Amino acid sequence: MRSSALPALPAKIYSSLKNNDIMTLVDLGGDETGSRALARYVNHIPDNYQMYMVINPARPYQDTVEKILHLAEKIEYTSRKNLTGLINNTNLLHETNLKFIEDNFSLIEEVSNKLKKPIIYTSVDNRLIEDEGLPKINSEIFKLNLQLSPTWRK
Repeated sequence: MRSSALPALPAKIYSSLKNNDIMTLVDLGGDETGSRALARYVNHIPDNYQMYMVINPARPYQDTVEKILHLAEKIEYTSRKNLTGLINNTNLLHETNLKFIEDNFSLIEEVSNKLKKPIIYTSVDNRLIEDEGLPKINSEIFKLNLQLSPTWRK
């Protein structure tokens, strides 16, 4: 008998989805496996939902427009919900520089145009902004503090 990881969300998600006074944020892992977990709750998701696809072209399964479009199609099909926007999360963790973000932005724009979905924002580490400034791209910037730090970097 083969074992498989079945996607699951906590039972409390039902009450969260029913309450229109609060925003529920769920990270589904960015593939069709996570989308299966969402599909279970499809009848409880309010009509005014937002579902964003987070894209990082540094990942092997998101490094071309075609791969991203295919992944978006699988996510929408499996979750039974349409994406409403894109988040550009182009990064190489601590190795990220502005040139890398700027060089990959055209890929994100092409995906946005083909899917007819807006780029909601581009996430950029505050340390990078302090060191190099803001990227020269046509996107709202979401500043964040990178929390993942391998022990060898300390």
